Amino acid sequence: MSEITPSSTLIVTFNFPPESGGIETLLYQTTKRLNGEKVVLALDSKGARAFDQEQEFEIYRLACRFKNSILRSLFLLPTFFKLIKKYQIKNIHCANIYSALVPFLASFIAPVNYSVWAHGMEITILNSKLRSPIYKWICKSVLRKSSLIFANSNFTAKQVKALNIINLKIEVVKLGVDPSDYINISQSAISEFNDNLLKKYSMNQDLILFGLSRLVKRKGYDLLFEALKKVEKTYPRFKFFIGGTGPEEKSLSLLVKRLDLEQKVIFLGKVPQPEVPFYYNVADIFILNNRYLEESEDVEGFGIVFLEANLCGTPVIGGRSGGAPDAIEDGKTGFLVDSDNPEDIAEKIIKLMEAKELRLKMGLYGKERAIGQYSYENMAKHINNSLKLH
Repeated sequence: MSEITPSSTLIVTFNFPPESGGIETLLYQTTKRLNGEKVVLALDSKGARAFDQEQEFEIYRLACRFKNSILRSLFLLPTFFKLIKKYQIKNIHCANIYSALVPFLASFIAPVNYSVWAHGMEITILNSKLRSPIYKWICKSVLRKSSLIFANSNFTAKQVKALNIINLKIEVVKLGVDPSDYINISQSAISEFNDNLLKKYSMNQDLILFGLSRLVKRKGYDLLFEALKKVEKTYPRFKFFIGGTGPEEKSLSLLVKRLDLEQKVIFLGKVPQPEVPFYYNVADIFILNNRYLEESEDVEGFGIVFLEANLCGTPVIGGRSGGAPDAIEDGKTGFLVDSDNPEDIAEKIIKLMEAKELRLKMGLYGKERAIGQYSYENMAKHINNSLKLH
């Protein structure tokens, strides 16, 4: 590989593909599209060697047994300085405030210029009493020394501003999705998948509702199930498929049994990625009842799944909290609901169930919006322009 030019960028992250997750995907898709040469500094993970060999940029990985972010950063620091010198790094781009500890600590030894992503919960907890003063001081110091902060939504940007850090530069970046992953599927393949689903679950003209997420409290499935119980009284012909696993799985299964929704709610477990677009495509409505948990400051920073569903022409329903209002154009690509109010959730579900034309109209508009406004290319263009200026 040719020597990296002085316009090169170092991407610093604790987690990187082949590990799966929203931040990992965001960083990978950004890295591929950054201008100039780039090099990644990351922690080692299962399957990394084979993955790294397929990439067109250099990836340096270190096996690290530390879980603490400060210890991880200190561990990466010597390699960080070697890469800065070897590749004449101009820009440093960090996955989040935790990996930004690496250039932050380095700045006490030599001047460095780094940008950092802000995603949601890691920022909201800094505005709460859930972390110690020293924890907050360190995180705020990391942000204060950064040259630029990329926020994944207007909500996250507002949370960063609430920290009252002077002269902080914040930019909201419209996140990206790859249309080819969701729309380049033949109609015959979708029809076959749909027929198999109908046969497997003995469905006959039932509407298909779909949700995809980790099964954690802030996804609001408990209140969504209460809403579905109300929906059942008005519109009994539906099945709700949930893709994902998590710590709430057992309690949610018990709740479904208690509400007598076992014939309506189907837990799919972890859905293989190649199957996800098919579920989006066959679904009549996508639902994620994201909510804000005050006790833990847990919140949805954006909600990329809403855009993924829209790409497949499926209208969406999501909670009016966190960054979801950026992802959902209320009344046009779907509906925002009071995620703590089963009555409101049920009302919006029934409204879409009873109006096929509305579902098609919202799905079409959502698809056009997702393709036109939320591409990885547009996201990378924004980031490239910003890095050039800072």
